[in-house]
Amino acid sequence: MSEQIYREITPLEKDKLYFAKFTANDPMIFPVHFHKDFEITLVIGADGRRIVGNEIKHFTDMDLTLIFPDTLHGYKWDPGFSGADVFVIQFSNDIKDFPVFSKDILSAIGKMLSSQNMGISYSQQTAQVVKDKIIALPKSEGIEGIVLFFEILYNLAISENMDYISTIPIKPEFKSYLEDRERINRIILFIEKNYMNKISLNDISATVCMSPSALSRYFKKKTGYNIWEYLNNYRIGVAAHKIVKTDECIYNICYSSGFNNVSNFNREFKKRFGVSPGEYKKMLATIK
Repeated sequence: MSEQIYREITPLEKDKLYFAKFTANDPMIFPVHFHKDFEITLVIGADGRRIVGNEIKHFTDMDLTLIFPDTLHGYKWDPGFSGADVFVIQFSNDIKDFPVFSKDILSAIGKMLSSQNMGISYSQQTAQVVKDKIIALPKSEGIEGIVLFFEILYNLAISENMDYISTIPIKPEFKSYLEDRERINRIILFIEKNYMNKISLNDISATVCMSPSALSRYFKKKTGYNIWEYLNNYRIGVAAHKIVKTDECIYNICYSSGFNNVSNFNREFKKRFGVSPGEYKKMLATIK
């Protein structure tokens, strides 16, 4: 499996703000891959399965996603579809640091591109809003193209009809946790460094100088998750990533991801993805 997943070098030129292309009747034979740039993809007229990060989902006509840098992604059409119209816009990871995105209404774009996610999927309503602009972009040049590009980003940034695709799913109603990012990030960093070990609430609370009970209340308020729920989600995300990127057996992945028995691992994985780890591995194989 791992031999079929590779890093793509995108055709984005250093002196260009974006690269946009249209492919009619695209067979989508490109394997699961990742690259250093952002990517907006609009698929018109197809049903299939989409993998972004650790998530595999069925999609229908007018599928619109924003894929973040270094995130695995790929598409496979359902039986009966040999191709579809696909629009792709790629732009550099550096763009999120442009000073203009900290100013006025454009700050919404900066926040969107700096969010801690692997991708964002948008509703068909949002896709309809930006459809004509995305279709026009590959044929546009100069200032006309730049204006269209910024309009597309802005429309996506202010959309309320979206779902975040993340190794650790962030509940939309708790996005305000970003306002207290430093302390939350210390907790998350501790989990990322120690998820494979047995972790106690005392261990985590010591990293932010809080009592265990205060930490539990604080984390729940800021993220919407019980801290053990968050830790399990992280471990499941790690396990799914290993299934995607390695040929390691499910048994070994269970223990290397921090679970102490296979039954609990299978139960938690199915709760998150709707399928067992073995079934997930088979689904992923069909996408390639």
